[in-house]
Amino acid sequence: MESIELLKEFHFFDYVLTFFVLSIIGWVGESLYCSLAKGKFVNRGFLTGPMCPIYGTGAVVFMIVLTPFSKRWYLVLIIGMILADVVEYITSVLMEKLFHARWWDYTGKFLNINGRICFRHTCYWGLASLIYIYLFQPAYLSIYLTVPQKIRYIVLGVIFFIFILDLINAVKNAIDIRKFMNKLHALSESASAARDEFKEKLGESKDAFGAKLTLRIAALYRQLDDLRHPQQSKEEKSKQKSKKNRMYRAYENFQNTAERSIHYAEDILSELKKRITDDSDEMF
Repeated sequence: MESIELLKEFHFFDYVLTFFVLSIIGWVGESLYCSLAKGKFVNRGFLTGPMCPIYGTGAVVFMIVLTPFSKRWYLVLIIGMILADVVEYITSVLMEKLFHARWWDYTGKFLNINGRICFRHTCYWGLASLIYIYLFQPAYLSIYLTVPQKIRYIVLGVIFFIFILDLINAVKNAIDIRKFMNKLHALSESASAARDEFKEKLGESKDAFGAKLTLRIAALYRQLDDLRHPQQSKEEKSKQKSKKNRMYRAYENFQNTAERSIHYAEDILSELKKRITDDSDEMF
């Protein structure tokens, strides 16, 4: 039986359960791919649990939009590429707004758009849409619909409950990371403003602004040190380190953004520190 006929037996909750199931399958595939590439396990996901919602979202969108075009493979290919790029682009924007950092970056790759999508990955998505519609989806629907509806809804209830708990934890983590990135952003801006002020007043006597600027730089150094070494209990540090390391291992662009901000602030402060006093060790 064709997918378009099988989907007639689908209800709203079946699409929701499919979203979760395919989010899990997507997590398995991407984590396995990244783990093999790095030679160690990588939990490739925003959530703590084994789930990548972007794959579940993409799969359900493919299921609803592409299935009616399944008799024309070239339309499945073209529309699949467009849909996947739209989902990936929007997700990239939302994640950057949330964390002030890129979770993936295709800058420098052939025919990329703002580093969020690129031609090579668009081709991957097109191939994936063909595999999904003509190979995976028919097999998935045939197996899925053999499971009694009552069992499916029980499974959905269990997964949904676990997902909500994980999502709450992920939101808390997101708030913590956003605060950290906001502090880094503010520190970089303050350091840059201090440098601009110093350049504007180069013609004035050091005594007129040197002491004030020295105190300001010292305060920025303390802020930088607090970001690098927050005042936490051993248990809190252990939890924060575990959380941070997992996110860094999964998304190197996030780590790179944070480190670039820290080094940028350090370079500016070091430059000012050397230029504002001849004996920086005594003054700082």
